[in-house]
Amino acid sequence: LNPVILSGDIGVKGRVADNSYHVFYHPATSNLDHTAILDGFSIILGNANGSLDHNSGGGMLNHQSSPQVRNCVFSSNYGVYGGAVFNINGSSPDLVNSLFMDNRATDGAAVWNGINSSPKVLNCTFTQNLAVSGGGFYNYHLSNPVITNSILWNNVPDEITNSSGSQPQVTWSTVENGSGNDWFGSGCLDIDPGFRDGYHLGSDSPCIDAGNNEALLPDMIKDIDGRPRQSTPAWSEGEVALNGPVVDMGADEHQEP
Repeated sequence: LNPVILSGDIGVKGRVADNSYHVFYHPATSNLDHTAILDGFSIILGNANGSLDHNSGGGMLNHQSSPQVRNCVFSSNYGVYGGAVFNINGSSPDLVNSLFMDNRATDGAAVWNGINSSPKVLNCTFTQNLAVSGGGFYNYHLSNPVITNSILWNNVPDEITNSSGSQPQVTWSTVENGSGNDWFGSGCLDIDPGFRDGYHLGSDSPCIDAGNNEALLPDMIKDIDGRPRQSTPAWSEGEVALNGPVVDMGADEHQEP
């Protein structure tokens, strides 16, 4: 995992009550677009237990802001809405090759999207997040995230909750109890991903070689642990292999011993 930690534990060490409301706070005046990139950090212990904006997005709050978040870990963050990430009013960040684990909220423990906020989610893993609704995602008012090559499993009480006309697009992903939902699209699985050590794929995981190479970004050559995404003689840095080994689902790329 990423050794550089950005923590909300800014008061008495180990005392959650005096942690910062957000590790990253992007109000409407920030107006961030995809040229703003957060790459390679662990974002932990944000505690959004205040009022108004400060009760949402313990890890990151985006208000009319759409940064890129790549190769990051969100863990142990809290918010009434959006424990790890809260997006509102047209905030559609890119969430790429990242892990969301052990975050808590009332709605949307990992990610809360509201009012036309539709992030693009690629090769991410969401697990062990706890909420009243939307352990993985809570999508509100025409918020339609695009989720590809990702894993949503063992989030409580469910993986995705949609309300007020929201309709995610989920393809080439493993989603617990996803089968039968109208958003459960091409290439999706509803089979235990076989995690070991929390989020790594075991050798018999159905998520191995089950993603879609065409969805990969040109520079996606490593997984969340910094290990090669796939290997083929025709594949060099900055190139995606469309033929040959198939990318795994999720943030972890299984490595044979």
